Amino acid sequence: MIGKYELEITTRRVDYKLTLERNITILRGNSATGKSTLYRAVKQYEDDGRASGIRITCDKPCVVLEGKNWENDLREINQSIVFVDEGAKFINTEEFASAIKNSDNYYVLITRQDLCNLPYSIHEIYELNTDKIGNRMFCKQQRIYKSDNISENVMVSNIITEDSKTGYEFYNEYAISHNMICEHADGKTNVSKRIINKSNSDVTLIVVDGAAYGSEMNNTMILINSIPGYILFTPESFEWLLLNSNILNKPYILDILKEPYNYIESSEFFSWENYFTELLNKATRESEVVPYSKGNNKSIRMFTTEKNMKKIIESSDLRYLLKT
Repeated sequence: MIGKYELEITTRRVDYKLTLERNITILRGNSATGKSTLYRAVKQYEDDGRASGIRITCDKPCVVLEGKNWENDLREINQSIVFVDEGAKFINTEEFASAIKNSDNYYVLITRQDLCNLPYSIHEIYELNTDKIGNRMFCKQQRIYKSDNISENVMVSNIITEDSKTGYEFYNEYAISHNMICEHADGKTNVSKRIINKSNSDVTLIVVDGAAYGSEMNNTMILINSIPGYILFTPESFEWLLLNSNILNKPYILDILKEPYNYIESSEFFSWENYFTELLNKATRESEVVPYSKGNNKSIRMFTTEKNMKKIIESSDLRYLLKT
């Protein structure tokens, strides 16, 4: 499935409005915030249709996935928006992650768990914001992690990258030329382990791939908010950062980056991070330079020249943090 979808669900007492742009959307929040009521409304409409008194407006069918036969049921669901409630025992299993990896559905997962088996975006983790007008409740999604904790008045002294491959090579090249220290965490599950109490006032920049860091975001933000001296930078991915700089001078790339959801097919790309990697590989091949590959450090040499590194930094929020 591909595209951006507006979803409206109207019950006798509550109106819900959701916007879905990616294959995985997470809804979380405390009890009694409307999450389970939303799920039950979709289920009731699926069971009883208009006789339920519920109205669902969306360009795609909305269905629920539950029970012990969920795997067989899912094989019969295509081009749909699939809701899974936190009571489903399979929601945090490897089997579920494997089953939806090449699916052509979008998924709304109602859960307070950090689903480590799924590569979901930090930008697609929401809670429901509810307003009451008269006797009706109006619920809209509200992004939990609104932006990076970037300050224009802070310059970092050290860098930690999630990535141990080309992303690390890029930031390490910058660090060497600016008398800084750059280290890598060797994977997203290790990033939070690097956030420790420090005896000095140095500021450390942590760089992660926001497109797939959702399961780690809660723990990371708890630590960053409680331990001073860390700033989190969350571009979609390192490849997105390179594409966004437009160094390759491909106008179609900037068009794609404005509305990625219109180009990324969910059955082909489990995470937008995967898509941006492929897009960068395609663009570098077209430019007749070393094709980009995460495992090939030679493929980023053109991006680590002084001129291009400056352009990459100044085209993103890194301009507030790193000197050029």
